[in-house]
Order: sequence, then structure tokens, then C-alpha cells
Amino acid sequence: MPATSSVPYLFLDFNTLEDFFGAKGPMLAPNASQVRSKIRDLASLASKQGLVVLAVVDLHAPNDPEFAQFQLPPHGLDRSPGRMKIFETYTRGPSVIPPSGQRRPWPNMTELRQRGGQLVLEKTTFDLYSNPAFPEILRNFQPEETIAYGAVFEQDLFYTACAMRNFGQSLTIVEDACAIRDPAAAEQARAGMLSRGVHFEPAEEVLSRVERSLRTAARLMPPPAKGTEAKKK
Repeated sequence: MPATSSVPYLFLDFNTLEDFFGAKGPMLAPNASQVRSKIRDLASLASKQGLVVLAVVDLHAPNDPEFAQFQLPPHGLDRSPGRMKIFETYTRGPSVIPPSGQRRPWPNMTELRQRGGQLVLEKTTFDLYSNPAFPEILRNFQPEETIAYGAVFEQDLFYTACAMRNFGQSLTIVEDACAIRDPAAAEQARAGMLSRGVHFEPAEEVLSRVERSLRTAARLMPPPAKGTEAKKK
């Protein structure tokens, strides 16, 4: 998957699944209902502006040792109703890259870059780098800014953010669009991410800033060269 020109924004959508945001989800966070409206607005912006969304989803076996190790209820089970995307972030027929990263052929990255859309990346641990396709995707899209939200703030987002910073990748987390299950652990996670240079911003500011930036970029875009359209025909 060769690297090409950069995209202005890459949205990292973590676990916006029924298991995490549904009323009966085993991983439901106390702030899930407030967070869903922010996630809806971010997903709507991405769709309207043709941005690339990397939808990160858990995939676990029923006896995954992670459940006992971190005292978590079973979740993210293959083919279970809880792995359904919530309606705010659902898209029909996205390409899915399994935890091994071994999807061939690769999805059409050129089309994703031009039109936007959702690409699903499965993982079996907190850290997104456990899927070897993630660094390849970053190299391919070369995002000018990566913006993350979803679940769970003190686990999946924390481990991925720390790893991204270790690899020199910048990251903005939409703080009020993240599900928090353990407020005390979330405070520690936030402090750890701040110390590593992760940027935090509320959804309202992210939405306004990204829309403003894309409008400005569209105005500055040079018009197509004369004769280009005729040649295409």
C-alpha cells in the first residue's frame, strides 16, 4: 500500500458499538448518552465534508484473557449484536481489515482519499498498533491532523495515543466525545497523555475549526486548467 499525498484530517472513531453505547451494552459508560450527540456531529461532519474515518472496533474471543486481566465484561464478540455500529456512525458495506492486518486486496485508498468514507480496523487489544495495518494506513493517508473520539477514553484511546506519540504522530482527542467508565483512571490517563503532548479539544471547537479550515482550503484551491474537462470527456 504505497504512500501518497496527505489528507487534511483522519478521524479515529473508537468502538462506537452497541456494546459500548447501547442501553444494554456491557461496556456502557455513565456519560455515554451525552457523548453520543457529539459523536453524531463528528460523523455528520465527516460525511458532509468527505473525510476519511478509520472506525476502530474490538474483536474478542469469548474466553479472551483480557476480560479477566482487566476485570472487563465480555464484549466485542464476533457476530454478536453488541458489535453492531450505533446508528450515528453506521455506514453500509465498509471495507474491514482484520486484526492480522492481512486483507488482500487492500481497499481502494485513492477513492477513500478523494470521496471520504469509513474504513473498519479490527483489534484484539487496547493498543491500535496491535493491528499491523494501522501504521500502513497512517503512511498512506499521511494525515495533517488525526482526531480521535469514542470508547474507552482511559483504555483504548490512552494506549493508542501513547503509542502514536512514541512514533512521533500528533493527535487531537475530542474530550467530550469520549466514553469514560472509570473517572479516576480517566484523570490519570489524561495527565499521562498531556505529558506526552496529546492535544485535547471540545467537540464544538473541533467542528468549527475543521469546517472553517476546509472552507478556506476550498476557496484557495486553484481552478482546473483550461481544457481539462474537455479532455476527460
